Amino acid sequence: MWNKWTLVSCALAVQLLSCNKDERVRERFKTQSKFRCQIVVDRNQYEHDSILLVKKMSSIIEDKEDPYNALAFDKNTIVNIDTILYDSQKRHCAIFVILKIYEPITKVWVYDGLVHFAELDSNPQDSLNWDIYAYHGAIHINSETYEKMSYILRFHNLAGRSYTGYLNNRQEFNLDDCRFWDSLHFKDTIQQEGFY
Repeated sequence: MWNKWTLVSCALAVQLLSCNKDERVRERFKTQSKFRCQIVVDRNQYEHDSILLVKKMSSIIEDKEDPYNALAFDKNTIVNIDTILYDSQKRHCAIFVILKIYEPITKVWVYDGLVHFAELDSNPQDSLNWDIYAYHGAIHINSETYEKMSYILRFHNLAGRSYTGYLNNRQEFNLDDCRFWDSLHFKDTIQQEGFY
């Protein structure tokens, strides 16, 4: 006979197995140190880029542009830039975006996360600015906390991409791998999507 303690024990065991699998995948498929991008960015530049990207993302959400056309995305959506990963020339970047949104159906606040890519637009009249690609690197996944969403984005993009490539018998690079920015996936898929 199943009692509540048995069910709780089973749930904890499944959770532990899942965590252990995540850790094994991350260890095996994380970017090797010899390929990991070690781009140094001045704190002021990083803060400037973060502020600019938050403003651009807020505008995209307010305009209800895909993939932000669901009811949950509105003027109350809080945009956070969790991480910015730059290419070696600092002309492109991957942006880990975490949104705090109000779910109208469940009536609770949740965190949603996606990865966007951007290219530096150095138009002299516009100073330095980032153009955000329409492509987003992950489906909408809701989480109860900011920390869990950050972990999901990091796992998917700093280990999961090469793991997915391995499963599908093709070479894919994680976003912290310097080879990613020269890869066919970046050039033929992401850059072809165009900008918002």
